[in-house]
Amino acid sequence: MTLFPLFELCKTLSVSRDDVTEVILSTYGEYGNRGILALVCNNGYLLLRQTSSITPKAVIKQIPWFKQSDKAIKVICFDSSASWLLVACADSSLYILPVLSYLGPAMKPSGPWRTDDLTEIKLQGQRGIPTSLCWWQTMCEKQIGIMGNEVGEICFINLKTRREIGGTYINTSVQSLHVLYNEKN
Repeated sequence: MTLFPLFELCKTLSVSRDDVTEVILSTYGEYGNRGILALVCNNGYLLLRQTSSITPKAVIKQIPWFKQSDKAIKVICFDSSASWLLVACADSSLYILPVLSYLGPAMKPSGPWRTDDLTEIKLQGQRGIPTSLCWWQTMCEKQIGIMGNEVGEICFINLKTRREIGGTYINTSVQSLHVLYNEKN
């Protein structure tokens, strides 16, 4: 019996040589012919790795993050175009990163947020530590961030206006959030 290899497994990225740095969070986004992997490491850095079917070499960028413990990254997610990365920190502040701008000067994402730096969104009031995050682009083109936390709060944030627009809660920690699209409705 002859076996035909369907794929080959190989290492494409190494985070550390000293066995101290660890990946603590990851997310992946695809759009068109490109895919972007975002990794949050315990050494305070965010790593971005972009691959494309057009160019054979991956682009890798290392971005330093805030050193304050209340700014530690707790959850991350991409928008539907994998152009922007939404980050929630321990203090429940949100940041929108222009991922494409970091990966190459010729690539500028379109949107109402800064393309040369972070866009910060500060929420009012005391909150639990974020545990889940997703980016929802509505049928009428609204950009909504949905964040769940350890005490069961779920809040909806209009990312364009940078304001909380609603919320609810459950009686347990929010473990994950997903937006499901139904093309019939």
